[in-house]
Amino acid sequence: IAFGATVWFFFIQSPLLLKRLGREAFVPLQMRLTVTLFRTLTASTAIVLAAFSAFLFGAMTVFVRIALRTGVAPEAGALFTILPALVVTAVAAIARGDWDLASAWPFLLAGLLAPGISQILFTFAVRDAGASRASVTVGTAPLFAVSIALIFLDEPLVAGLVLGAALV
Repeated sequence: IAFGATVWFFFIQSPLLLKRLGREAFVPLQMRLTVTLFRTLTASTAIVLAAFSAFLFGAMTVFVRIALRTGVAPEAGALFTILPALVVTAVAAIARGDWDLASAWPFLLAGLLAPGISQILFTFAVRDAGASRASVTVGTAPLFAVSIALIFLDEPLVAGLVLGAALV
């Protein structure tokens, strides 16, 4: 990404190259490079967001453990980790303005499972086993997601999926 952005920026800032290639050759080259850059950024954005989410989940685990050491009940800890998530999500939904509540029922069910019930169980696990042990165990969640998706969503079993699951 950084290389592509650097090359793209170089082309935008290069009047000498424009003069040397001429407008007819320079502009189509610049346009192709711009399209490639934005396609790369779009694909890479998902990976960056997932990595940042993983980092935040790890940090949350450590903060839950720190909070539990103060004597807070795990149920209260689970509630106080879910409430800020509700606020952040509500702000994002309001900003977007997309409120198709009739189609949102699967999200309600998913929210009951996670963060709902799973957050309570996770908080107890952090209290009883520690942040690192609980996180490693929760790290097996993709294996369960793959299994459930294969069974209930009839998703195809492909080599990349098997390899990714094996890496987990």
